[in-house]
Amino acid sequence: MQTRFLITVRSIATALLGVGTLIIAPVANAATFKFVYNGSFNSNDALNLLFSPTDYFSGSTPFTATALFDDTSPNLAAPVGTPGFVAYSPISATLTVDGSIYNVATYNQDPARGVTVAVFDDTTPFGPKHYAIGFLQNPLADGAGFIGDWLSASPAFSAAQLVTTTFTNYVGVGYGSGPDMGAGSTVVPIPLSDATGKSYLLTLGNYDQEFTNGLLNTAQLEAVPEPDNSIAMLLLLGLTGISLLGSRGAISKYL
Repeated sequence: MQTRFLITVRSIATALLGVGTLIIAPVANAATFKFVYNGSFNSNDALNLLFSPTDYFSGSTPFTATALFDDTSPNLAAPVGTPGFVAYSPISATLTVDGSIYNVATYNQDPARGVTVAVFDDTTPFGPKHYAIGFLQNPLADGAGFIGDWLSASPAFSAAQLVTTTFTNYVGVGYGSGPDMGAGSTVVPIPLSDATGKSYLLTLGNYDQEFTNGLLNTAQLEAVPEPDNSIAMLLLLGLTGISLLGSRGAISKYL
């Protein structure tokens, strides 16, 4: 009977260890940021199903780009050697256009065509007191993407130490279709997919969109808060108590 009692206790302990792991494991990720960008495409840009004819937007078309990324992951812009310029492969990235949500290929998924979150502080070639952020393919080759430009960020930040901030005093945004190969930019569409798994391509033009005619782009960085350890421990203790009460009958009959 004692052996069976010990087996039961060990089973409970193993189950509780699993519960504790599930609760506590996510606590360690404290360097995750959420990026949100609101902007607009125009007739230079296109979105279409893979292997379908290029379908250019008929006019100004609002979009929202979002991404989660970890700022402790490798800075893919480091070899460029530009202070104040960082680029991270997102954990996930989405693009919302006309009410449809598309998953955007990330650099880790497709280094040639997937996007990074590119961030520039006010020490970069954009000029003193300029901040910029956006989606960028292949940061070493200055690939396809869009980078918004603002005169300030509230609060101010450095690329080496990102913080929750809102980009303010919008100046304009630059769109690029792909790497500049010397004789002009190569068009490299960005792969997307919808909720059903269908594949799409986002093709961008080469142009600057200045702050005119009421056009206003917005961007925010938000640090994803780390779960509170004390709350996790309380949940663990609560589940421990429930598990022990539920096991009382199974234990008592072996005493």
